[in-house]
Amino acid sequence: MQLDALIGRIVLGIKGISYLPAEEEGSELSLEGLEFILENSESLSFTAGTNWALRVEKGEWPGLPRWCYPSGSWQYSDVHPLAVELSSRVCNVEKHINALAELTGVDVQFENGSRVSVTSGRVFTVMFIPASVS
Repeated sequence: MQLDALIGRIVLGIKGISYLPAEEEGSELSLEGLEFILENSESLSFTAGTNWALRVEKGEWPGLPRWCYPSGSWQYSDVHPLAVELSSRVCNVEKHINALAELTGVDVQFENGSRVSVTSGRVFTVMFIPASVS
């Protein structure tokens, strides 16, 4: 699925994709990706590529994306209270491209005015911006 195909689609939920540390229990999860759960049992995943560009690909919801290997070391997680409130139609997708023409981030805006910003690089980051701030 292309990013532009998100426009007009309804996002039913957003889940983080986290790596489970092999160390002791209680260790903090490392957010490595994000999954937009769409209507019609479809999803779209975001993660950092090996070149730190943003990878966007068809998700496997409710299964984990193929890049989560071994699958037992990964899990979906709740990422932000606003993610639950975003069950809304996407009205705009703004792409951020670097000097090498690589996708480094996206801002997804919803009809309700909320936005989700996903950025790749040395650190994969996700920001949820409520409508009152947009």
